[in-house]
Amino acid sequence: MIFNKNLKLKSNGRVKKYKSYQVMEVVLETNSGIIRLIDVYRPPYTKKARYTECHFLEEFSEYLCDLSGKPGTPVIAGDFNLHVERPKDLYPAKFLSLLDQLGFIQCVPLERTHNQGGTLDLVITTKVFKGSITSINIVESGTRSDRFLVKFVVSVSLKTSLNDTRVMNYRDFKSIVVEDFKADILVSDLCKRDAWCSESLDESVKMYNSILLKLMDKHCPVISKEMKSEDKGKPWMDQDLKALQRQRRAAERAWRKGKGQKDIFVNLRNKFIVIERQKRITYNRKALLASAGDTKALYKKVYRLTGETTQERPHGNDTKKLAESFKVFFADKVNDIGLGIEDEGSHIGGNLSSSENLESTYSGPSFDKFHSITRQHLLHTISKMSNKFCSLDPIPTFMLKKCSQELAPILLHIINGSMLQGVFPAEMKTALVKPTIKKKNADPNILKNYRPVSNLAVMSKLIEKIVLEQLNNHLHLNSLHCPVQSGYRANHSCETLMVRMADDILKEVQKNNIVIVVLLDLSAAFDTIDHTILLKKLAKDFGIKDSALKWFSSYLSGRFFKVKVDDSLSDFLCLLFGVPQGSLLGPILFILYIKLLQEIARKYGLDIQLYADDSQLYIAFHPMRPMELQNVTSRINDCLSEIKVWMVNNFMKLNESKTELLVIGKPLVLKKFDLEITIKFGDTIITPTVCKNDTWKSLGVLLDESLNMERQINNVRKNCCWTMNNLRTIRKYLDERVKLMLVKQL
Repeated sequence: MIFNKNLKLKSNGRVKKYKSYQVMEVVLETNSGIIRLIDVYRPPYTKKARYTECHFLEEFSEYLCDLSGKPGTPVIAGDFNLHVERPKDLYPAKFLSLLDQLGFIQCVPLERTHNQGGTLDLVITTKVFKGSITSINIVESGTRSDRFLVKFVVSVSLKTSLNDTRVMNYRDFKSIVVEDFKADILVSDLCKRDAWCSESLDESVKMYNSILLKLMDKHCPVISKEMKSEDKGKPWMDQDLKALQRQRRAAERAWRKGKGQKDIFVNLRNKFIVIERQKRITYNRKALLASAGDTKALYKKVYRLTGETTQERPHGNDTKKLAESFKVFFADKVNDIGLGIEDEGSHIGGNLSSSENLESTYSGPSFDKFHSITRQHLLHTISKMSNKFCSLDPIPTFMLKKCSQELAPILLHIINGSMLQGVFPAEMKTALVKPTIKKKNADPNILKNYRPVSNLAVMSKLIEKIVLEQLNNHLHLNSLHCPVQSGYRANHSCETLMVRMADDILKEVQKNNIVIVVLLDLSAAFDTIDHTILLKKLAKDFGIKDSALKWFSSYLSGRFFKVKVDDSLSDFLCLLFGVPQGSLLGPILFILYIKLLQEIARKYGLDIQLYADDSQLYIAFHPMRPMELQNVTSRINDCLSEIKVWMVNNFMKLNESKTELLVIGKPLVLKKFDLEITIKFGDTIITPTVCKNDTWKSLGVLLDESLNMERQINNVRKNCCWTMNNLRTIRKYLDERVKLMLVKQL
């Protein structure tokens, strides 16, 4: 692609690679929106490229479906090597039908674009945008190419501004004088018990937020700064350096016009290069040292320096529209899963089968109310909290810690009042969702490549933390934790789960047995939890009643979220299902919800290990006994069938297409017997997953057929070497102290 450098053009370097054709994308920003310019080349069938038209149609269909989810209007141009001038032929007919079904249209006249005949070079866009593509001409290219030149005009209004500006709003927290801030708190209504003691919880929370926000506006007002495109990523460019840059440019212009000497320009240029380099190195060294002890922040700066930063959102300047698109996408995803569950339920008939008999009824001590906390307990809890906060908070968490003594009375009133009354304040039921790319190399313009990351107010997490302490104490004293659940439990982690699972499997492998492992995949597990079912389980299986159960009911109901993209927010959307993401209580409520899975697995003699919504089932057999294999696969089929029924009746969805079947054993044993092992999951027949790429991955660990951990070790080694090589490219910013810090934290 050749383009004028003044156009606002951005390349999308993470388009999915296809085998049967090549594709390239750039995004052009116009006054009427985004135009997505796409270049396609499909090579003809050769001995080196053995991909037929059938392969191409299958992959191109996938690309067009992904394209429909990207912002902007697509204009696809390129060499397709398909004779569309013969629309009755098999593959051209299928190709044109595919375009029509997905709302696209081919614009090039059916004239020859090859010197031997045939319309092989095409221009494709949406049916709506077709009127904007005009003046299509096919002319001699004037080169040695065997193709003609296809010329056309896209009628759009281009942006004329060369220097894009963006207003950034922020608070300079370093400017706060903490003692003055505390003094204003002491004379405010927050420290006057009569002002809030008789108020409702919601009114008290509103008062807390509004007064602290006013104080923040007084002591640390919002600063609006206009950022020009040329300033982005160059904070070391101070006024002296900019003045020197202007002198250099003036000297260059004078020399090129014959009004000045070249030596003056060269001296100024060299001086600018030396000073700019020194300032850049000094700035980046200070920035890296400032993040000592915070691995995440440190490596975020390192990735920016090495050019490994990922695009945080799809292309486009209309962030309000983008936030709405994300809101609709996340909501529709959960709704579609819900409709799929209802459809499966209608086929199953809504019967819990024999799994209903496994539902336990708790008969131990009940948990009917929360206990008030003391001032000392509150201050200790606040001091142990993370410094993370979001824009829903009136003050940052580090300021809350510094002012905790002054704010303790009203905080105790809100927290104890919430727990004793069984009411969770409505003011704290809103979440800010930030779309975050799932994988580093995923296409950032496809919405399905993002996951919603929720941010909640610190006050909300403070109440949750205190409630969680009392809930965990009840679960621990009465042995109510699921024994095979490693998620969100003290002294249980991914490591302990993987060690236990590897130990179980290796013991069987040493006996020359073969182990079948099934990795289950749940679709949006936390987002589909039914509140009514969850509350019934809390009461029936865990003895949570009365005021405590009322609090959980209030906590789950009436929640909202809005999506934030840069400084733009979407409208509110009510959450009818699911446990709050980003919360402290959400994960523990989820693992209590699915505790019964271990009973179903135990019923059929299968071992199971759980980590939140990740489930690993496994069972061993001796390959010399064919009847044993038949018995094992039958038990797995029956177990999966019952798990599926239980999931549907508890409004959860298992994803059969992403469920993996692993067969593990000694290499000689697997090779000698070469057994054909399959399991049935609903209407899907699952065959053993091929051990390559990202398959055979459990909790981020790459497994292999003999469980020797060679794939995992190689992957860790490769990632470390890659990072070390990248660090080498920025060594000029690293002194010995920074190098040691980076390597230790790696």
